[in-house]
Amino acid sequence: AAESAGAALHAAGGSTGGPGPASPGSVAPGLSFYAFPTLQQLSAATEEELRAAGFGYRAKFITGSVAALLARPEGGEAWLQGLRAVPYAEAAEALCSLPGIGPKVAACVCLFSLDKHEAIPVDTHVWQIATRYYLPQLRGKALTKKVHEDVQAAFVRVFGAYAGWAHNTLFISELTSQRERLPEALRPPHLKAGGKRGAGRGAAADSDASDASDADSDGAVAA
Repeated sequence: AAESAGAALHAAGGSTGGPGPASPGSVAPGLSFYAFPTLQQLSAATEEELRAAGFGYRAKFITGSVAALLARPEGGEAWLQGLRAVPYAEAAEALCSLPGIGPKVAACVCLFSLDKHEAIPVDTHVWQIATRYYLPQLRGKALTKKVHEDVQAAFVRVFGAYAGWAHNTLFISELTSQRERLPEALRPPHLKAGGKRGAGRGAAADSDASDASDADSDGAVAA
């Protein structure tokens, strides 16, 4: 699921301009692509309107983050763009100062919008990968900020400077909606025929699990 609370951050940090379709046929015939809204456009949306549009509890975080960014003396977009020039840990910590942003959402913004290729967003699926292959000693522990950092470090040790993109591939392979696409020979034991977990849960369940981990991990850190 898209990180709704981070929409404002993606908008300014990786914006290609205001919302609108790409030139017809310029990318893929028959398809239209839209940019994220700008901070100014997002500021026109109220929390009530965002809730009515399906953003749920994230609505207040979107409006809160937009207000905080627009209030920055140097401008919200300039502040976000400046995070590209600082180390990942510093950028993630800065993002966590915004309403509703915890380590997982901050890592998403850093990886997908701020050129931090080593960033590892940790949700339910990534946590399962980490404890299955790299950090079995962490099974049963709460996903605190310290544990998030341990998972981050483990992925970087294994995959190096571009660990975030390796993580993304592994994440997709864990989704119920994608498991059947893996050749049998490439499936780990827990995904092979007769040993699959959560079969039939589908994309909605994948999304729910990821969303729940967003709220749990980010909320726990905020608390």
